[in-house]
Amino acid sequence: MSAIDLWTACGTRVYLVNGLRTSNVVSWEHATIKMRSHVLSYVSGQPERAQLIVDVLQQNIGLMDARAAWAAVGILKNAEEWMSEESTRTFYRFLRSQLEPMLTLEELRLAPFRAQKRREPGELALPKGSSGGLHGVNRKHRKRAQNRLRDKIRATTLKMQEF
Repeated sequence: MSAIDLWTACGTRVYLVNGLRTSNVVSWEHATIKMRSHVLSYVSGQPERAQLIVDVLQQNIGLMDARAAWAAVGILKNAEEWMSEESTRTFYRFLRSQLEPMLTLEELRLAPFRAQKRREPGELALPKGSSGGLHGVNRKHRKRAQNRLRDKIRATTLKMQEF
């Protein structure tokens, strides 16, 4: 509520929107109800700021808006993991369309350097001209390993010559 108080004190309009939904529907709906009750108590204390708060939260328990941004992404399997970039973009795109009558959000665009170098997830980005061997091993470490091997070979040949 402190953040809402800060933004409304500056005269900024605050939009309350449901976030992504997890498999625990009860806690998700409980958070929505709690948020709305906190905002209503805040507005009752400061009615002059009521017009600055726009409530786009889920209206009733069990009633779901198909245009909501979270509905486009679906239910997250694990709330502790990060969302994929594509899911994030989908969420934002639907959030834009959901809030379009009230405000205009910018379209997400990839930065020019990312748009050209974009690869599928999981691929290794190899530097140009590299052979593709021994990733993650620096040159110093490789050189030391070669020197140790050379020293072992020398020591072995010296012992063989002694016999």
